[in-house]
Amino acid sequence: MPLFVVQHKHAAETCPAGHPEMGPMLLKHIAHENAARTGVNILSDAVVD
Repeated sequence: MPLFVVQHKHAAETCPAGHPEMGPMLLKHIAHENAARTGVNILSDAVVD
């Protein structure tokens, strides 16, 4: 079974997560339910330091 770890990087000043409309949209985009529609099973999430 393939296992993938994804780390997304960008400058803090361009981070859309801090935007009041984009933050919730991003969380919905990476939600377990949304991933399942494409056959992706998210087993866990983490913060990469």
